Amino acid sequence: IEVVDGDTKIQTEESADEDKIRFDTGGTERAILDSSGLQLAVAAASPPQANTLVKGNIIKGWVNFAGSSTINASFNVASITDNATSDFTIVIDQNMADTNYVVIGMVKQPSTSTQTTSVQIKTGTSLGVGSFNIITLESTNTLDSDPTMVIIMGNQ
Repeated sequence: IEVVDGDTKIQTEESADEDKIRFDTGGTERAILDSSGLQLAVAAASPPQANTLVKGNIIKGWVNFAGSSTINASFNVASITDNATSDFTIVIDQNMADTNYVVIGMVKQPSTSTQTTSVQIKTGTSLGVGSFNIITLESTNTLDSDPTMVIIMGNQ
């Protein structure tokens, strides 16, 4: 399917058995749909439009785990290592493009506590393209919380 000027179109199989559907607007390929799912092909405009789905604003991974190496549910997280109380290494299944990504986390507050809980990047460590270390705290005390939840966003 193509518009009159040819710069907006939906293409199927550019070569034999390619099994892809490509979506172009304004002469730029925007998305590809294949057996692995929908892939967004371009980055956001600057500034990005409100309510627009682009590669940079999609969650690249998430995990809900039991304050141990036991994963309750996840996407794009290969494993968790329980290094010590409240100290975890999270291994990303499909690496990030660089180390400039964002890690967002939260833990369940113990029912007997009024202290602030937090998830932090562990002091003395840095983000790697394939893994990162976090600590979970209740105020300044270590805390293994079930659940502990982490989201990963950035370039992949």
